[in-house]
Amino acid sequence: MPSSGLIPDTLMNILILQAIVRKEMDKLAADAKYAGKVNFVLVNLDGVEKAKEYHAGKALTGACPHGAGKVPPEYGLKYIPHKTLVGADGKVMKNFDGFNWSDIDAAL
Repeated sequence: MPSSGLIPDTLMNILILQAIVRKEMDKLAADAKYAGKVNFVLVNLDGVEKAKEYHAGKALTGACPHGAGKVPPEYGLKYIPHKTLVGADGKVMKNFDGFNWSDIDAAL
């Protein structure tokens, strides 16, 4: 947790289950420069059963939330996968059109 006592910013990756994206996010989550600053979260838009199968089959250690097929309009979803950086205060900091992983550093 940051020294401010707030929950770290969260990069939400809204997707239909994709192993390639998960591997990219796992790599970033393991990077020490993001420790305590960013939570990396995959949000599944497929059915609950598919999410459970994916979670079990990929040996995920974190949560695999189900988006119930709906994404809040504040996230500005235009395509899948879609990345949204949500601040510690719960407000959307950045929606990523033409996303590049280095954009996370710029947003923080």
